[in-house]
Amino acid sequence: IREDGTLWAWGYNDSGELGTGTSEGECSPVRVSSASDWKSVTIGGEHSLGVKTGGSLWSWGGNWAGQLGTGNYSNALSPVRVGTGSDWAMAAGGESHSVAVKTDGTLWAWGANNHGQLGIGTWVDTNIPVQVGSGSNWKAVAAGNGHTLALKTDGTLWAWGENDFGQQGTGTWDACNFPVQV
Repeated sequence: IREDGTLWAWGYNDSGELGTGTSEGECSPVRVSSASDWKSVTIGGEHSLGVKTGGSLWSWGGNWAGQLGTGNYSNALSPVRVGTGSDWAMAAGGESHSVAVKTDGTLWAWGANNHGQLGIGTWVDTNIPVQVGSGSNWKAVAAGNGHTLALKTDGTLWAWGENDFGQQGTGTWDACNFPVQV
């Protein structure tokens, strides 16, 4: 994101993860959409997410597990809006799932859930944002290959999802499909 709010991308683009309207790779920066109100951007495995200054959430790229949150499983070569809300604070992309925090402190997740990485208490994928628990004190979130980490406003760290290598930091090797304090 440049100082003028424009978004630029480059690199591999097989699933449209650059958001340039094609699936052709780019070896130098290319502008993503004509919008000039981008606040933040994050990348996942083969998808990207962006929040605009007005609080709307956008996604593009690969969508085989519903990680774009658009209610379908079709790839998007250009940014598409996730729902109609304008209250998104930040987002993070994992290998094939996405997570985001709203301005009210609620945490949301969607996409692949084979390791419990959505934290919604099931192992079922979803192609639309689903709230993680009922808390409204989430501050930040990060997504890994098959796991998720999130920080609450009280400074506590929480983890869930894949844990084959102890990546949750919870003292066990067990996968967990709901947030556990680290």
